[in-house]
Amino acid sequence: VAADLTADIFVAALEAAGQYDAKRGAPAAWLYGIARNVLSTHYRGSAREQHAVARLNGRRLLDEEDIAALDERIDAERAARELTERHAELIEPLRAVLELVAVDGLTPREAAQALGLNTTTVRVRLHRARRALRTAHPPVTDRTDPTGPATSAARAERTLEVVS
Repeated sequence: VAADLTADIFVAALEAAGQYDAKRGAPAAWLYGIARNVLSTHYRGSAREQHAVARLNGRRLLDEEDIAALDERIDAERAARELTERHAELIEPLRAVLELVAVDGLTPREAAQALGLNTTTVRVRLHRARRALRTAHPPVTDRTDPTGPATSAARAERTLEVVS
């Protein structure tokens, strides 16, 4: 840094040599004035840089993997909201069976016992509930995704697999 600043001082002195007036002072004083101006410009720039670094301190810049992970989380949230809406639209008997099996983790046989129903009835209702969740609405399309509905349909299918 010292060598760069020294070089900058002499470049500034050579550029301003035509403006030097011997009546205003000694050449050394003139050169010190130029040095002071170059150094103050350098320190102002350093202070701005340190201030910018301090503002960014503790923050991490996102790379492409982070952005992709955020996109996936946003898409998953969208699919989960849509699935919740579809779930709310189910009729009560289908919703009750689906909640016992998918949310509470019961087997269809255990759900049948809890509801006082036949196991076959529970399996039919579970099938109907899953089918209704898949077909209640068209899949949400990702506006930023060039592959469009196919990718969104795949995400919705993965979400439905979690429910299954």
